Amino acid sequence: MKIAWTFTGVVSLVMLIVLAGCLSISERLTPAERDRQAEEYVTESGVADPCDFQSWLYPNLHDLYKLEHYVDHAHTTNQLEFQHAIESDETQYGFLRDRVAANLQTAAADHEAWFGDTGYVSVLMGMAGLGAGWTLLKRPGDVKVQTAPGAFGLNTSKAIDVVGTPNDLQARSDT
Repeated sequence: MKIAWTFTGVVSLVMLIVLAGCLSISERLTPAERDRQAEEYVTESGVADPCDFQSWLYPNLHDLYKLEHYVDHAHTTNQLEFQHAIESDETQYGFLRDRVAANLQTAAADHEAWFGDTGYVSVLMGMAGLGAGWTLLKRPGDVKVQTAPGAFGLNTSKAIDVVGTPNDLQARSDT
């Protein structure tokens, strides 16, 4: 009796192995059409090697299952790379934007120190007796950093109090 159960167990095991082997062989015998563009997509992403898609006889179902797995893996890999690129770009953008704003603030302060109402050029022109000429060279309505909140990307606490339209302002200056 013990031998019969052992024999039945061995036969069952052999039949399972043969069945699994037949499934693998049947997949390799079933012809299938592979997409070259999918193969290029997978190889360009670095997930698979071009040699992975060379069949032993012809393109078959087994190769197509393998390709499906590689396409899914390549898509996931590409999406992670895109996500990483976006995060790197956002970090670099924030850093550069802050640096440019700081440089702009420094340059605006330097401009005011040189060319402002109490700047070096104004003082020297006044000392040379050309203060009135220097005042005429300045354009009316030039934006100053101190009077324009948010101009030049600066965050100032002063606000501009302008009442009326440009025509009203012109009429007030004429009288």
